[in-house]
Amino acid sequence: MLAERQQALAEWEQEKAQLQTQITHLNEQKDTFQKSADYLRSTLKDTEKTLEDTQTKLTDRENQAEEDATNYQATLTQKDQDLAKKQENYKLIQERNSDLQAKLTAAQEEISKLTQ
Repeated sequence: MLAERQQALAEWEQEKAQLQTQITHLNEQKDTFQKSADYLRSTLKDTEKTLEDTQTKLTDRENQAEEDATNYQATLTQKDQDLAKKQENYKLIQERNSDLQAKLTAAQEEISKLTQ
């Protein structure tokens, strides 16, 4: 009966050792998974920060592009207005020139008649 108990105790000790080995192995796996999870969390945080920075830069550049487009449009509108004024002035000068040319021609004809 003592031998049976010793054998049962030995089997129990062996089973206990196996269970402790399994527990150790499971703890190692848990640590590995925990490290992997920590790494993934860190990577995710870095990626989110990079994304936020990129979105901020994109928003800034979009705003700058809108401002540049507005400034360009304002400049273009101003140049169009300046051109329209210059065209109007040129038209007036041409009309005045035509009037003066007609008067000059009439004066030359009169001088020509008087000198004959």
